[in-house]
Amino acid sequence: MWDRDPETGLIYQKSFMGHHDAIADPDTLKVQENYIFFKNNVPQPFDKPFPMREINLEASLLGRRPRTAETTGYCPNLVQRPTLMWIKPIEMGFQTDKVTDPEWPFLNRLASICAEAEVYTCTNGECEKNRETLEGIVQNCEWKGFREWIIRAVSCQMSFAEVERYGQTFFHLASAVAACHWLVYEYKTKAVRFGGDFVGKGGKAGSIGDVFAVLDMIYWAIVVESYTMHMSTVLQIPWSSDFVPIKVLTAAVDKAASSAGELGICLNRLWNVALVTERREADLPALVELAACRPRELRHENHGGCQAEFCRLTSVDSARVEQLHKCEGRTVPENAKQCSSAKLFFDPEKLNESIVRKGGTVWSIHEPFEILPSREPYVAISHVWSDGTGIGLGKVGEVNPCLFKYFATLIGTIDGGCDGIWWDTISIPTEKKARRKAIDEMHNNYHGAQYTLVHDEYLVNFEWAEDGSPCIALVLSAWLTRGWTALEFIMSRNVKVIFKQAGGRGLVVQDMDANILARDPSTCSRAYWIASQVLRRLRKPITNVSELLSVLKPRSTSWQRDKMIIAALLAGVEEVSYKNAKADITQAILDKLYMIDFPSLLHGLDTTAETGGWSWCPPFLYDMPAVAVSDLFGAASELQSGYRTCVIGKDGVIAGCYRFAPLTKEDVQWNRIHPTSSHPKIVMKVKAALQNWRSCMLMREDPEDRGPCLLVTALGEVQDDEIRGRPIEIKYVGCVLELAEGASGASNRTYHMWSFKMGMAGDRPEVDAGDMFERPSWMPERLKSMDWLPNKVWIGDHPHSGHFLVARRHEASAGHTALHTLKMSDDPVTRTFSFGLEEEPLLVVSSEGEVSTKFNTASITLQRVNTKHAWPPTSIPCAERVMIHSKEAEDKWNRELSTGLFQLAHETRTYTYAALEVEVLLPSKERPYQGLWVCSRPSLIQYHPHQRCEVILLNYTGGPQIPGVNITGYNENPRGDISFKFSFPRRDRDTGPAAPETEAQVQAEIRAYDCYGTF
Repeated sequence: MWDRDPETGLIYQKSFMGHHDAIADPDTLKVQENYIFFKNNVPQPFDKPFPMREINLEASLLGRRPRTAETTGYCPNLVQRPTLMWIKPIEMGFQTDKVTDPEWPFLNRLASICAEAEVYTCTNGECEKNRETLEGIVQNCEWKGFREWIIRAVSCQMSFAEVERYGQTFFHLASAVAACHWLVYEYKTKAVRFGGDFVGKGGKAGSIGDVFAVLDMIYWAIVVESYTMHMSTVLQIPWSSDFVPIKVLTAAVDKAASSAGELGICLNRLWNVALVTERREADLPALVELAACRPRELRHENHGGCQAEFCRLTSVDSARVEQLHKCEGRTVPENAKQCSSAKLFFDPEKLNESIVRKGGTVWSIHEPFEILPSREPYVAISHVWSDGTGIGLGKVGEVNPCLFKYFATLIGTIDGGCDGIWWDTISIPTEKKARRKAIDEMHNNYHGAQYTLVHDEYLVNFEWAEDGSPCIALVLSAWLTRGWTALEFIMSRNVKVIFKQAGGRGLVVQDMDANILARDPSTCSRAYWIASQVLRRLRKPITNVSELLSVLKPRSTSWQRDKMIIAALLAGVEEVSYKNAKADITQAILDKLYMIDFPSLLHGLDTTAETGGWSWCPPFLYDMPAVAVSDLFGAASELQSGYRTCVIGKDGVIAGCYRFAPLTKEDVQWNRIHPTSSHPKIVMKVKAALQNWRSCMLMREDPEDRGPCLLVTALGEVQDDEIRGRPIEIKYVGCVLELAEGASGASNRTYHMWSFKMGMAGDRPEVDAGDMFERPSWMPERLKSMDWLPNKVWIGDHPHSGHFLVARRHEASAGHTALHTLKMSDDPVTRTFSFGLEEEPLLVVSSEGEVSTKFNTASITLQRVNTKHAWPPTSIPCAERVMIHSKEAEDKWNRELSTGLFQLAHETRTYTYAALEVEVLLPSKERPYQGLWVCSRPSLIQYHPHQRCEVILLNYTGGPQIPGVNITGYNENPRGDISFKFSFPRRDRDTGPAAPETEAQVQAEIRAYDCYGTF
């Protein structure tokens, strides 16, 4: 792992921190330790597949509780089961295809897991109380039996006392839920689609329309176990939207978006919320479902034309809005004029003088209005200027008396009252230097306030309720969409929000942490928890660039330049100014926070520098992608983030530990790699890098992800004696898409987890990426050598012509193999015919598999062929086979590599070579003509009247004739064709073969060539 020296600002390598040392929460640590104990000590063979369960949507999947539980009143799911207790399904990578047949419909496989888990019916009092709570918050589903099962599994887990949560029965229930999770994960990794089809009673086909609801319930249960039951370090796979089949997801999201439009909800605000949730668009249906319960109050007026990426009101100049009235002037114009004519005046000169004296900018709420001493308690107002609570079209310092009285009354009565108010409408000086100082320190005014009072007309008119809808209203409000209010919210220690009182009369002020945010996912709806997590994340200090982006990217400002200032203030950058260039502010923010998640590097745009420091960074901070908030890990988020983040040095160098896969020649030949950007400079940069494909690598956080990844080039190992583990130095090229995948849906590539540094100074040459990842230490020497290559005759699949190579041990270099071609000539004038091996080898292969050529015109790579992808397997005798995946270049040291096949990858083409079997090469008493022959014959091409020399294989097939098969050839008589057949003479073997029965014009003159005797 990497860290940054606080004194020098440079990156250094720190010692590895074990999982136990990194887990701060004691309950989470205890669960982790007990899980490891049971995993290591309880046998879990899972070697017998489950029987398929036919589905009746109404029938229960629960088992009948044991008699002991019926008489004692105990929770039966707390009792040790007589059958196998589950623990293995919790483990990452649990193979659900071993216990349920992948050919079954998804729902039947899920039903089989549920039935085999033996989750019992229960009448225990506490369990029933939990069940009743969950019945009110878990969404409805057509498959009532599954909904009952998952609610029962979670409700009984919730009833476990703290000490019982360390036992095997607890982990059994957790395993049952986890197995459902891993079943969905299997479909994701194999890229197999599924829907709501199932096999019902008697084999009758059935289907449900809301399979999305089934997946949502599985996710809900995983979140509850992770957050409520301290399973966060055990269940370590966060859900993303691609867990849900695209057809299922699209149908659910389209329905939710359509419903949102009918409800009058701004689509831009709704999608901005989804962009920072863990499952992104997959969380939209839950949000809209809860919003539908309060359609009138959650409606956004004048947002009918808004779209997912555009809100028509974000560009409104809020400084030109009439100031708001809180009196009858809101509806009666005459009263508004009367109120406006009696405006209160807060003299800005007093603010200017206070700043000079190093005083504050807080006003008293009582007349005469004066600047309060710096240490006096006060309340800060956070509001939306577009509501009319700013200066608007009025004069600086003037405020409608009804508006000020409205705020002053609330401030004077809440929590025993307070005498001071900080409100930017009246608290910003006018003198240039004082104003600049006040704006630079404005966020500190919210941090120093006793509490921040939030005013948004959308929320003021929203009636308070205990169902979580006020939290939804908050995340959909204009207040949360603005950049400055986001800064104010984050900096505030305590936040209170003004709502309409239940029943529609008066106001009620609710505390954000105590009353608005949900505390536990097991006691609230999914939508309530999603909205709470979005807001809760804003309450935490920002320590990561990706966190900063997730907070600010969905926000808008009236002026684009404000976004960079807000980001700098949130990051804690000192002395930032509107005069600073965007690139300078961006680098200052990155330098200050110095931690960033991998997805934020996938910007696909031009970088600040071509080489060296910051050569991976775009000039504008907001060009970097935001990272969605994760609510799955709960207390383990700190543990996970330490392994997912990159560290940025003061010099612009970035370091981390992610997965790399070297490219192959086929990636370039078959045009698999494409830049995500269409800008000519980026496209040219990617194409130029791919010309030297050997040095290129794909870089991912998750090798199973099929989305954008980084294209980087290898520059060798980091040259630093103090660094352990051989980290590599890489160069940023760009963000790309990989447009190829294996037949199974998973990538054919082998990814290597490796530490790296990127953006280092200097101009190091690129190196072969494949050489960066050394072979495993467990590998036997016989697999590291090339002993399988020499003493064989190899034939290549060159189009038409074929290729003939003889492999011998190289005399000059131990362990090397020389590949020789055959020289053949037939002079029709002198009637001399000669052939033999070329003295100088065409290619030399080292013991490490490196290929050198006498021509040195192009690089050639030897690639092994992996027989584990042959069908039928090589262990089964079979006359014919096919390679499902013909090659895995990164698997070149696998134990199942062929010793009779290899490939030579040239710059533009790959040729496959096969070794001829010894049985067909050696003649015998019964087969005297069997083997390889060199044949001289007239060319069949009219404009090429000379003799041609080819290599022919005579192979006895057991019939009356012997075929002559071309090993080498040309267009009219290509390799692999049968050139002639002749009958075997019974008596005189010295007279040679009989005349050919076909192609008599060839008039072949055959000379025997004993390959093993000569080679």
